[in-house]
Amino acid sequence: GLAADTRYYACDVNNEQMAFLQPALPLLGVTGEAFVYDLLQDVPQQPVDVAFLFKTIPCLEQVDKQIGARLLTALHASTIFVSFPAQSLGGRHKGMVDAYSSHFADLLDTITQNRWQVESFTFATELVFRLMR
Repeated sequence: GLAADTRYYACDVNNEQMAFLQPALPLLGVTGEAFVYDLLQDVPQQPVDVAFLFKTIPCLEQVDKQIGARLLTALHASTIFVSFPAQSLGGRHKGMVDAYSSHFADLLDTITQNRWQVESFTFATELVFRLMR
């Protein structure tokens, strides 16, 4: 389990989700805060041990093609987990693992200060990368 003094920070652009999560955290025995935040505008400055960007980059890249590199460069985290869908919402694979693997490799190549150790994990519905400084 996590250390007793672990703090959890959750952010999302969806106000209703964060309004639900904030009072749920103490009920779940979790210390932390949930807050509304638009990653397209800025990156949280809170230093953290681990940041999770689950299926976040492909969604945000629909609006801003450069957001992936900006997030990975600006997040104050020693470990970042990034995921991409491995299949469509209808359950079809459509070459998504290969396409997102290639896309993520290109994304990492654009980061000038790329000092990440990268490990990938493929699950039935998700492709996950663990980046460690």
